[in-house]
Amino acid sequence: MVFIGLISAGAYVIKIVDQLDAKEQALLVTEIGAAQASIIERRLSRSLSATFILESLIHRDNGNLKDFNNLAQNIIDSLGGISNLQLAPNGVIEKIHPLAGNEKALGHNILQDDKRRVEAMLAIDTNKLTLAGPFRLIQGGVAVIGRNPVFLPVEGHQPKFWGFTSVLIYLDTLLTNTDLKQLIDQDYLYQLARINPDTNSFQVFAGNTDIQLSAYNDGHPIKIPNGEWYLYLAKNTPSETPWLSNLRYLIVGLISLALAYLVYWLLRQPERLNRLVTERTEELNQLAFYDPLTGLCNRRLLFDLLNRHIKMAQRNGSMFALLYLDLDQFKRINDTMGHDAGDVLLKTVGDRLSQSLRASDVAARIGGDEFCVILPEIKLTTNAARVAKKLMAVLNQPIELQQKSILITPSIGITFAPDDATESIELLKNADLAMYAAKKQGRNNYQFFNASMNERASNRLNLENELRRALEQEEFELHFQPLVSLKDQQTVGLEALIRWRHPSQGIISPYHFIPVAEDTGLIVPL
Repeated sequence: MVFIGLISAGAYVIKIVDQLDAKEQALLVTEIGAAQASIIERRLSRSLSATFILESLIHRDNGNLKDFNNLAQNIIDSLGGISNLQLAPNGVIEKIHPLAGNEKALGHNILQDDKRRVEAMLAIDTNKLTLAGPFRLIQGGVAVIGRNPVFLPVEGHQPKFWGFTSVLIYLDTLLTNTDLKQLIDQDYLYQLARINPDTNSFQVFAGNTDIQLSAYNDGHPIKIPNGEWYLYLAKNTPSETPWLSNLRYLIVGLISLALAYLVYWLLRQPERLNRLVTERTEELNQLAFYDPLTGLCNRRLLFDLLNRHIKMAQRNGSMFALLYLDLDQFKRINDTMGHDAGDVLLKTVGDRLSQSLRASDVAARIGGDEFCVILPEIKLTTNAARVAKKLMAVLNQPIELQQKSILITPSIGITFAPDDATESIELLKNADLAMYAAKKQGRNNYQFFNASMNERASNRLNLENELRRALEQEEFELHFQPLVSLKDQQTVGLEALIRWRHPSQGIISPYHFIPVAEDTGLIVPL
C-alpha cells in the first residue's frame, strides 16, 4: 500500500509540475506577444502621424507645399521607421522623398488602381486616414501605405478634396523595431495576420507563413486604421519522446520501491512533497502580488494593504499617509534611450525607495513610472513631508544609463487616512490628484491633497465632456483680429482666434478650454 501510494503521489507531482511549466510557458508567451503587438502598434501609429504633419503644412501653404524634400527629410529624421513620404494631388503621386529607387511610383494614379482604390475611396468618404496593405510595391518590396485625405477650405462652399498625404512603411523596417528576430533565435515562432479585405479570408503575411501555430497562439490584436492585425506567437519546444516520459515514471517507481523499505525515506517523503508545494506556492504568490521588474508590491497587493491599514487606523484612532510618486518626463527617456534603459531606471528607483524607507513602510509600483508609499502610524503631516523631501533627494541623484548620467525628478502627492478618505480607491485617487497638482507647480515637488482638488477634477471632467459635445455640435467659431501697423495705421494681417459659443454660457474664452483640449488630445480635431 505504501508503494502504490508513493507511485500515485509521484505521478501526481509529475503531472502538476508539467502543468505548472506549461502554464508558466503560456503566460510568458502571452506577455511577450502582447508586448511585441504593442510595440508594432505604437511604431505604426508614430510613423502614420507623419501624414497629419504634412496635412497641416499643406493647409498652411494653401495646397502648394514648398520645399517638400527638406520638410519630408526632417519628418523622417524625427519620427523614424518611415521609408518614404508621398504627395498625391488629386490621387496622382507627384512627389516622393526619398525618390531613389521609387521612380516607378511617380505618376501612379491611386484612384484608378483597382487593388488599392477601395482604401483610397474609403479615406475620401470618411475623411480619415486609412491603411492599405501589406502588398508588394511596383518598385519592389512589401510595405503598407497610410493615406490621409486632405480637404482644403473653399469660401462659401464645402471643403474641396486636394489629394493624399501618404507614408510608405516597409514591413521589414516596421518589424526591426520589435524583438521578433531575437525571439526567432530563441526558438519562438510568430505570425502576423489579418482578414484580407478583398477575399474576407484569414491571411498570414509575415513570420512563419508555411506552418500553423498550435501552442500558446492566442492572437494579440494590433489596432490599425480601418482594421486590425493579429500577432500570433508560440514557443517551438520539441515534444518529449515516449521513452523519456516512461523513464520519469520508472525512476519514480524505483524511488518509491526503495522508500517502501526505508523508514527514513518514508518519513522524509511528506516533507519533500510539502517543500515542493511550498516553493510552487511562493512562486505563484510572487507572480500574483509583486512587480516582476522592481520586486515591489504590485497594485493588487497595495489595495489589500491599504484596506488593512484603513481598518487598523479606524480601530486605533491613528493616521497613516499615502504618497503617490510619478517620474517626470519618464516617457522621454523611454523614447530616446529605449525600453531596456527605462526598465533599468525603474529598477533603480525601486531599489532606492526600498533602501530609503523604514521596515514598517510599504513601497509599491502600480504601473509604468508610478509608485506608491504607505507610511503607517504618522503623528504629524510634517512627518510625511519630511519623508517626501528625503525621497526627492534620493531620487534626484544621477543614474548611469548607457554610459550617460541621467537626472530624474519625482512629483509626489500626499494624502492621509482616515481624514481624507476611508476607501482605498478614493484614497489612491486623492493622492493622484495631489500628484498632478505637484506637476502643475513645476514638477520635482510635493503637494498635499485638499478637498478643492476633487472639485477642480470634477469641473475638469465636466469641461472635457462639454468639449466633446461642442465638437460634435460645431459650437466653435473663428474670430479674426486685425493686425495694424503703428507706422502707417494700415492693416497688415489678421490673427485667427478660436472661440466657443456655448448654448447657455455664451462666448467662452480659450484661456479656459485650450489647456484641457491639449491635455486630452481634443486639440487635434479642434
